[in-house]
Amino acid sequence: MIVLPYRKPCMEALTLKEGDEQETSLVINSILKNNYHIHYLPSGDAAIYMACNILNFYNSQNSNLENCVNAIIPDMGAWNGFKNYSELLNFDIISLKTEDGVINPKYLKTFFENLVYEQSNESIPKDILNVLFITSSVGYLQSQKIKEIAELCNEYNVILFEDISGKVGGNCGYGDVVVCSTGSPKIINCEYGGFFGLSNDFMELVDKSENSKKIKDSAKKILKTYKIPNIYGSIKYETLNAKKTYQKYVEYCMYLKEKINGSEFINQEGISLFINSKNPNKFSKQINEHIKLSNGKSLVTKCPNQNRILKDGVVLEIKKLDLNHISIENLDEICSIINEISKQIH
Repeated sequence: MIVLPYRKPCMEALTLKEGDEQETSLVINSILKNNYHIHYLPSGDAAIYMACNILNFYNSQNSNLENCVNAIIPDMGAWNGFKNYSELLNFDIISLKTEDGVINPKYLKTFFENLVYEQSNESIPKDILNVLFITSSVGYLQSQKIKEIAELCNEYNVILFEDISGKVGGNCGYGDVVVCSTGSPKIINCEYGGFFGLSNDFMELVDKSENSKKIKDSAKKILKTYKIPNIYGSIKYETLNAKKTYQKYVEYCMYLKEKINGSEFINQEGISLFINSKNPNKFSKQINEHIKLSNGKSLVTKCPNQNRILKDGVVLEIKKLDLNHISIENLDEICSIINEISKQIH
């Protein structure tokens, strides 16, 4: 059995927790493709819920409809909070077909065209707000073609809601709305918190609204209910390391995928990896008996899992490992153990 170190924040994030909110927001924006008005909350889920509320406020002030938000959610690989909070706010949920969680832009174009056609029918209101919810890192296993998706959303007037938690430091930050968890073990790893950002383009839509003040006042009232400690220093220093952290996780995953039998998505960027198995229950149990994390948590997620992928197997959560204390020798040991278990089970 081997015990592997669980991810901790960097030393600066641990010792210089307090900081300046505005400075931290500038650092975050420096690694994203768009510029955002950023708000900090106690968790990633709180960020999703608050951002969904703002979309709801925006649409309700620009429509006489009681239920007029279409939440378009991938059929797998997206965080379950998208569906949970959409249901809570009475959004209409539309499932989007994917290829193991990855959205095909050609299919998305056809999907949007059909959506627009259906809404042009006289019996269906034209002022429905369509929102595409995605994670830019699909189940932490693969990358969405986020730039192409953003361009299609812009073309068809669909709001792009992007969870960047597993991709920050990589190619992300194209959405009209972005959300990010800074809890453990994420790329920006502060063991607590999260944030959401509203793009300049989305803020212009709000400003142009006849009820702009009502929208902003409603948002402020809910934001006041969320109080977080000053962890802006922690977020800043973890964000400054985000590119290095992301690339290191991708590099380690690539290394493991080449050596572990049954690994999929070999050439895809991810910060975790999927290993197929006809017996995921036994496979995950055996891995847990031979590989432990220092905090006692499991290194694997058993699949099918809506948040990861709907296929039989396990996800090896490499994002949980402390990069500062993991060597190539450790990775080789992981490969050896998993391949031996796989051989015995299969």
